[in-house]
Amino acid sequence: MPERRLSQEMLYLLVNIANQGEKPLWLPNASLAEAYLREADLAGANLLGANLPGANMLGAVLKMANLERANLLKANLEEAVLRGTNLRKANLEGANLRGAVLWDANLEGAILWNANLQDANLRGAIFDKDTIWPEGFDPEQAGAVFAEA
Repeated sequence: MPERRLSQEMLYLLVNIANQGEKPLWLPNASLAEAYLREADLAGANLLGANLPGANMLGAVLKMANLERANLLKANLEEAVLRGTNLRKANLEGANLRGAVLWDANLEGAILWNANLQDANLRGAIFDKDTIWPEGFDPEQAGAVFAEA
């Protein structure tokens, strides 16, 4: 099946419709490469397996969103609110998470290699033996909690 990519205009319309209604955005497996989602309210959105490499999500609200297995390679999530977000097995390699709030996020199996975690708040974020952190980063010192099997 060929990959279908949403136009920036269609994505903007979908996010605005979701923000006006009572239901969160539902776009599992969507192709949103380099999408402009700066300060978008995506609380509770289902972006399971979404392809978001290079997306600009600066200041976006993604609390309680499902980004399991999402590709966020080199995405800009600076100052994003990811509280309680499911990032299990997500690819965040090279992502900018500077100042992001990751309280209680699920980072089990997530790839954070070369991610910028400066000033990120990981209080209560859960990780496991498969989580890949930037070299020299201490997740427990940053407030993350190791999940025992």
